[in-house]
Amino acid sequence: MNWDGSPGKWTDGMNWYLAQLYYTDITAGPLMGRELRKEALEELSYVLRWNNPPTINEYTRADSSVTQAIGQTKLAMLIHGWKCWLGEEHFFAMLRDFIEAKGGATASLTDLTGFLADSLEASGVQIGERNAWVKRYSAEWYDQRGMPFLVLDHVFLNRVDKDGTYVGEAVLRL
Repeated sequence: MNWDGSPGKWTDGMNWYLAQLYYTDITAGPLMGRELRKEALEELSYVLRWNNPPTINEYTRADSSVTQAIGQTKLAMLIHGWKCWLGEEHFFAMLRDFIEAKGGATASLTDLTGFLADSLEASGVQIGERNAWVKRYSAEWYDQRGMPFLVLDHVFLNRVDKDGTYVGEAVLRL
């Protein structure tokens, strides 16, 4: 896939996810991977709170830590969410399908999101009309500044054992 030079260089987020976050999970283990994602989210939270960052679709490669946090970290965290949503096997099947269909051609983040929609539907998730779903998803995650506001209410956790597992409940409000 070639990048055509337009803003929204989504390949940086995909590369950062696969080369840093996923690689850490498989080489250093899930606890270390979780810690790396937590640190990335903390940094992203700071950047989004105190700066006027671009959207994912406005991102262009630059040396600024603000733009890197958007183009790499924010998108990488979304991609991690896709892997959790689909499961590892279906996530990598989606990427293989995407590469088979778009390999050697210019591909956009919207193109990739269409493959996410197809994979979700194939796994039984009802998304409605595909193009409308992709458009809504893109508008919410790629075209808005920051992240959706999340509030945790009534968080109750008990540590179960020494491996860091917890059992509990949390009420989330978006």
